[in-house]
Amino acid sequence: MKLVSAALLLLFLTGLAVGSDADVALERFATLKKRSTALTAVSTTREVQETLGEPASKGNGGWGMLDVAVWRYLEYTDDAQFVLFEVMFDPQKGCSVVGYHLLRSKIEQGELKVATGKVIRVNPAGSSPTPDGFFCDVKFDDGALRYVGAPKLTRVKGVPEVGARITIRHYNAGGYYFVGQNSLCLASIEFERAGD
Repeated sequence: MKLVSAALLLLFLTGLAVGSDADVALERFATLKKRSTALTAVSTTREVQETLGEPASKGNGGWGMLDVAVWRYLEYTDDAQFVLFEVMFDPQKGCSVVGYHLLRSKIEQGELKVATGKVIRVNPAGSSPTPDGFFCDVKFDDGALRYVGAPKLTRVKGVPEVGARITIRHYNAGGYYFVGQNSLCLASIEFERAGD
């Protein structure tokens, strides 16, 4: 009986110690932020690794910043928040830390915008942001031709198909690719089938 009680107590305590994915991400963010205060613009890659550990991924700054090395330690997104922590090594500016925590509730305080258009092409499944997401080209009513992409979220209603009307409600999104931090700007996407 004592063995069973001890096992149940251990299971209960273990359950308390394991938080949600968001809790784990926020705890990691706080730890990284605190440790990074020791870094300066002249910190080397070795010093960063000794201070923060091995990054989750290594890459570059992307278009226009191919010579900037980017070490990403944390990127977490859920329906309510986005958390990012990375270290950048710029040949001209040196080492810098980028870390921020964005909340959907804060973004929703901005202006809600609406964009409408017609789907002119649906891209293959392999090009979508996630295996169950979508990626399509849209001719918007204002004449702009843009791509629209998102993981399959509860905020997406209907199916993207050629000829379908699309209505996007968003909070000042920088583009219509609703992944990562930009997913917090999405209020809804609705597809209305052609002929409906």
